[in-house]
Amino acid sequence: MSHCRPWLSLSVHFNPLLGGGATLFIGTLLIWELQKNDSFSTEVSIGVVFAGSVAIGAALTPKEDLVDAFFGKFEPISGFTFVIGVLTVALIVSFIFRYKSALILNCFRPELAAATASNSIR
Repeated sequence: MSHCRPWLSLSVHFNPLLGGGATLFIGTLLIWELQKNDSFSTEVSIGVVFAGSVAIGAALTPKEDLVDAFFGKFEPISGFTFVIGVLTVALIVSFIFRYKSALILNCFRPELAAATASNSIR
C-alpha cells in the first residue's frame, strides 16, 4: 500500500478527523476517570490509555498499513537531500558535544544552571 489509510472511518462513511477528535475526547474522559482513583497517578493513567489505544489500533489496522504507519515508507532520495541530511545531523551532533555540560546541567539541575549563568546555553 502506498500510504496508511483510515479505513475504519471511511468504511462506515465517517470523517476521520471527527473520529480522531471523538476518540481523543473519550481518551481524555478515561484518563480523568482513572485519576479519580487515588491509586493512579496522571502518568500511569496516560500510559494505560495510550497503551490500550495503540493495542486497539494495531488490532484493527491491516498489516501492510501498520508497517507503513510505524516505520514509514522508504522512498529514494536525491543526492542533495542526502547531503542536507548529513549536514543537519553533523550540526546537531556538534551542538550536543559543544554544549553537553550545559545541557545536562539545565536538564537535571535547572536551579544550579540559573545560578551559574556562565554555563547556560545562549
